[in-house]
Amino acid sequence: MAMRLTEITAGQALLNGEDVTGLSPVAMRPHRRAMQTIFQDSYSALDLMMTLADIIAEPLRIHRIGTRSTQREETLSWFECVGLTRDYANRDPHELSGDQRQRVAVARALILKPKVLVADEPTSAFEVSLKAQIVNLLQDLQAEMGRSIVFISHDLSVVRGRTDWIIMNVIELFSVVPPLLAALLLGTITRGGFTTIVFIAALLGWVQVCLLVRTQVKALREKEFVTAAHALGASSWYILWRHLIPNAISSVIVGFVLAILLAMMLEASLSFLGIGIPPPVPSWGQMINVGMDFMFFYWFMAAFPTATLALAILATTLFGDGLRDALDPTLKGR
Repeated sequence: MAMRLTEITAGQALLNGEDVTGLSPVAMRPHRRAMQTIFQDSYSALDLMMTLADIIAEPLRIHRIGTRSTQREETLSWFECVGLTRDYANRDPHELSGDQRQRVAVARALILKPKVLVADEPTSAFEVSLKAQIVNLLQDLQAEMGRSIVFISHDLSVVRGRTDWIIMNVIELFSVVPPLLAALLLGTITRGGFTTIVFIAALLGWVQVCLLVRTQVKALREKEFVTAAHALGASSWYILWRHLIPNAISSVIVGFVLAILLAMMLEASLSFLGIGIPPPVPSWGQMINVGMDFMFFYWFMAAFPTATLALAILATTLFGDGLRDALDPTLKGR
């Protein structure tokens, strides 16, 4: 919230005594430079379409610090600072192990020399030995650069003896209805015959598809490499041109192929089973239109995360105008 990656709905966030709650994106850029983040999932936080050198140098390009040659030299020096050789510069993120990717994320966060570094569970996915390596790296860099680190972790063994202050928050977890009860209920309903079982299964399948789309919409807006670019102070147009368009070129083709195959399998299954009242199967033209809307709104929402209008249009396109009234309060709340 202090970096305004999540909009503040109540209260204030003070950085160096200045209230940043109502600052514009342009006014927030100096604060983003002074406060950087290491994300939990290094694989998701790094753009797979970029080389490691481009990833680490990106903050310098966004804030227009130095020339290309000085940026290159600064980037190569940071490989050595985080325990990697300069030979890694031209590699891609998928060629690295988990701890190596996290080291790249550390270098990207520290290359701007921020005053405060927020580490969001940077060791949660690693085994004990790798956890120690990452934590020791952060401690060494903190001692060398004299920076403050806000270390978020659920593992007290990691932070014990390594922190100056520990702030704990107890979160209550509420469980949902156990899946067993749902299975028993479904078994009771479907005793009417095989056709009823198939119909209810198909109906539940469509409900699950709707829930999956809803989950994807939320997850795609929160892609960590997009959030990381926002945290660096990148403009929406920069994110669109440098991150989203290259990723869109590869994902659009895969998404279309999978969607068409899924539609063909569904249509063939329903025809084979001969269900009397099948779920509505859209025409090819409708599927293409919905697919185009989904893809373009996907990237638009990722580039402009505060534009809830796009999400509203997408949701009503997928689920129908009948749910508009039910969706609007949820969208406004988000």
